[in-house]
Amino acid sequence: MRDTYAKIPAAVDPETRADAEKELAELATQYGPSHLSKLATMLLMVLDPDGDFADRRRAAARGLSVGAQTHDGMRNLRARLTPEAWATLEPILEKLAAPGMCNPDDEHPCVSGTPSEEQIQGDRRTIAQRNHDALVAAMRALLASGDLGQHNGLPVTVIVTTTLAELNAAAHGGVPADLSGGPIIDPVVTITGPDAPSGGPVTPAVPEPPENPTATDPAGLPTPYVPAALTGWAVTAGGSMVPMSDFLRMASHALHYLVIFDGRGRPLWLGRTKRLASADQRLVLFARDKGCTRPGCTASAYRCQADHLDNFSQDGQTNVDELGLDCGPDNRMAYQQNWSTRLNAEGRVEWTPPAHLDRGQPRVNPYHQPADMLAHFHKRFRHQHPPGTDPPQGPKS
Repeated sequence: MRDTYAKIPAAVDPETRADAEKELAELATQYGPSHLSKLATMLLMVLDPDGDFADRRRAAARGLSVGAQTHDGMRNLRARLTPEAWATLEPILEKLAAPGMCNPDDEHPCVSGTPSEEQIQGDRRTIAQRNHDALVAAMRALLASGDLGQHNGLPVTVIVTTTLAELNAAAHGGVPADLSGGPIIDPVVTITGPDAPSGGPVTPAVPEPPENPTATDPAGLPTPYVPAALTGWAVTAGGSMVPMSDFLRMASHALHYLVIFDGRGRPLWLGRTKRLASADQRLVLFARDKGCTRPGCTASAYRCQADHLDNFSQDGQTNVDELGLDCGPDNRMAYQQNWSTRLNAEGRVEWTPPAHLDRGQPRVNPYHQPADMLAHFHKRFRHQHPPGTDPPQGPKS
């Protein structure tokens, strides 16, 4: 009651304040604490006469905060919804979060119409879990509708990148291949959409590594080798990690695009006669760069644009090996301060500052390429501890 009285707006006159205090006292003699709290909230809504001020205050307080991804892939959301936002979400949850609706444990989940009595009785989820599953179903329906148009040259949709090695490991019980070495495998870009086929993702077998892991390719360059299955995760264009089990479930109702890379991480040549990057080229860049390529930038691929590198031929054509991802601020910075960008032999975009800004800073951004760091670690480990030797032991107690 004291908390409620303290929240009465300053514009309320003393007589009305006294009446409100009396009303609260009477309500307290008739209802328990939980019900009294709800009635007190309604009383505050009645006593606030300044609707414009209330609207501005609510608008300033609105928000949806997304927490960092934890080691298990989960995220926390914290929201303060306006009355309009909740009024919009409320009927969606009433429908899709009802018992038996949108249950991922069902072989054929009910996402429209009315669930069967068996589905209702067999639903063992909590209210919070049902709300979560309803939100997933609503978001999938919105993406499939096509009403969101395009963002940065691509339809608004889920883009996830993985490797054939990860797919092969997941398809065979989730057991990753051994760490003796394997080629850098072709990334697969999967896109959800309204025209998704009913079949699951293609999971071709991982090629066997050659007997000589230091062999050179026809161009005379050494072919790098990395562990066949490094992480057990796929990566979205927003930089989020997706477990392979979730990825395969998403891919079962998605459009599939296979992006082919050579042994040095470079995409096979994909040319276009237009200066603007095509949707196909953007998909290749999403799979190759995964985010802004400027060292130190954490902007995801969803927030980047396809930018011409310094080797752009200026002949009106746009080829994928002349493009790289960067965010808007870094793109403008590179143009205004005369930074140069190029694709190196490993298929990574290098950023070189002008001479007066060059302090020997990194040229390549490793933030979006965790597999590169893992491959470097495993390669160094194998070099220091060849097969047949004992791994290093920890300090003795």
